[in-house]
Amino acid sequence: MDVFEAIYTRRSMRYFKEGEKIPDWKLERILDVARWAPSGENMQYWKYIVIRDQEVKRWIADISEETAIMVMGRDPWSVTQDRQWFMPEELRPYAFQGFTKVVRYPETADVVLIPCITPADTDYPTGMGEASYHPYVGIGAGIQNIWLAATALGVGCGFNAVAVADTRRSEELFDYLGIPRSVKPITALCLGVPAFLRAAAPSRYPLESIMYEEVWGNPYRRLDYREKKTEKMVSTVSSP
Repeated sequence: MDVFEAIYTRRSMRYFKEGEKIPDWKLERILDVARWAPSGENMQYWKYIVIRDQEVKRWIADISEETAIMVMGRDPWSVTQDRQWFMPEELRPYAFQGFTKVVRYPETADVVLIPCITPADTDYPTGMGEASYHPYVGIGAGIQNIWLAATALGVGCGFNAVAVADTRRSEELFDYLGIPRSVKPITALCLGVPAFLRAAAPSRYPLESIMYEEVWGNPYRRLDYREKKTEKMVSTVSSP
């Protein structure tokens, strides 16, 4: 599978075959690509915790569910349903309500990765590393590398942000995993053997709606449209 196929077929996987292990050679290849992500001045503001212990994964699933229940209780589904425009309207309430159980998938994953940024590991003047967005860009690129490598190798991957979203439970995470307070966990990235293959991803906004050419607001025109317009102009000029 080439990189373009991996990008276009990548899906969030939240259901894994319990008890099935990722072959060690696949896992190590997936882990290795994280360190090849781009990094400002090659500072490499990142560390990853690789978790396979079932008790720890179950604990992460517990705090994920607790946070999800809090969020679901605070925000009724009708407030956020427009974000689920790609789903049939009659299914949106059920997807929202079922989310509190779905987020328990860290416990069925074979491996849970906790990507962390380490902004304090810098030789910049005091405060500049912590205030910079570069560590977030780097860890995001590392997560993408992991996700695409997993997809290419047939390994499922899911991004569980609620595991670290609540400040109070984040404190528990620091203590439970021995994470220094100068480090910031970003998510729980879950890897495992997919229980089933998911359908194609929901449609994305068209290229013209997210890309501007030269200045803000001037839509980018796809090459195919440019060629068709040129052909039309040529045929118009050459016609008698």
